[in-house]
Amino acid sequence: MKKKRVLYTALKYPYAKPSLGLSYEYYNILDSLRQIKTLEVVEFDWVTLFKKHGRRKMNELLFQKVKTYKPDLVFFSIFREEFNKEVVREISSRTLTYNWFCDDLWRFDTYAKNWAPCFSHISTLNEEVVPKYKSIGYERVVVTQPACNPRMYQKLKVKKMWPVSFVGQTHSNRKRIVTELKRRNIKIATWGQGWRNGVVSFGKMVKIFNQSKININFTDTSFSFRFGRFLPWFFQPINIESSMPTTILNGRVFEVPMCGGFLLTDSARNLEKCFDIGKEIVVYDSLEDLVEKINYYLKNDKKRDKIAKAGHERAQKDHTYKKRFTEIFERIGAL
Repeated sequence: MKKKRVLYTALKYPYAKPSLGLSYEYYNILDSLRQIKTLEVVEFDWVTLFKKHGRRKMNELLFQKVKTYKPDLVFFSIFREEFNKEVVREISSRTLTYNWFCDDLWRFDTYAKNWAPCFSHISTLNEEVVPKYKSIGYERVVVTQPACNPRMYQKLKVKKMWPVSFVGQTHSNRKRIVTELKRRNIKIATWGQGWRNGVVSFGKMVKIFNQSKININFTDTSFSFRFGRFLPWFFQPINIESSMPTTILNGRVFEVPMCGGFLLTDSARNLEKCFDIGKEIVVYDSLEDLVEKINYYLKNDKKRDKIAKAGHERAQKDHTYKKRFTEIFERIGAL
């Protein structure tokens, strides 16, 4: 069987900054596409070419690559205004194009609505945005969810050395919640931008997921999109409202179980469609509930390990990017 050619162009480095190492997209999406046996995947590193030649020349090189490589699909995950809309439209007139939108819930009016018509197909993580696309006459939208790459997020044979951990940024009221947990004698270790331990490497992060008895996740917090987020952390409220309409699934929901870790997360839309709550992952809905469940699962190793095992099996079965994109590409006719 002749393989379908895919030209992949997405961020190779976080925020287009090589100093930050390789990106989430590189570790998860590019490597996962290369695992699909029916695809031949070639990377177009627009970041390096942009820095070397500038925006105009980079776009010319992209168009030239499409002409010479003749891909069956050009995969995008656009960042800002790195590409020229006319170039993308011309490419779309020649072959299938697809864009992975991950933040169109917040950037629809200022960004996504202007770019979507340039592509043959797009995907969104937010089903409530679909009517907005339809309102501008665009209907080729695939609703999906994040996932992760099991070749990168692995279960390791390491000892549990952290009772409770969190890896992520300190935005919104996360620092306030963590401080409150510590005040209640919960030993929680934190890493990421804004924490004293700082940012850790990808490999170290995976190891932390494996070494922690309980991995805490904040899909969002009670006021991330409200005035309160601009207050100093010690003035921030500690209430947790898991039913916020802006609360969506983040990657950590899938990454921790893929590593075999026990996940304790706040709720988010569609979470119950991805995992069996209470059997594969555990959800908290308030600060008091979070404290209670941390203490409970720290004392009940067998129950905690049983849930972590079930979550790991579910993640491997249903939540790999290889599976996600195989389904998406079949739907849009790329396979």
